[in-house]
Amino acid sequence: GEVAQAFLTPEFIKGYAFVVSMPDSLDFPTLLQEYPEEAPGVLLLGQTFETVGIMVHRGDVDLATVDDFLGTITIESWNKLRPMMIRYRMVNQAPSVAEWFQWLAERLQEYRTGGAPAPAYEAYKDWKP
Repeated sequence: GEVAQAFLTPEFIKGYAFVVSMPDSLDFPTLLQEYPEEAPGVLLLGQTFETVGIMVHRGDVDLATVDDFLGTITIESWNKLRPMMIRYRMVNQAPSVAEWFQWLAERLQEYRTGGAPAPAYEAYKDWKP
């Protein structure tokens, strides 16, 4: 729960809401110029997933736990931001930008296709307190 509490702030949620609804063709300079109010939320979202990716890689947080709390949000955000991030890396010759964000999203996708647990509403439908 600490992972979710640390990261699911109003600013993070606002950034996520913008990311999933933003134009697909958006690049970083256009984001800064045309969406100055939303840019900090997008940066917060990216840095959050970068941090979580590092934490998973180091073994500080379990991938299954991240999947439970942030899996869909991570994958959807990366899929939406991937073109912007790849373009930014190329234009700025900065191949490590969002490297752990990408790594995390790819690991989560592999985890899910490799037999991740059923959704809670199916897996635990007979649960009693």
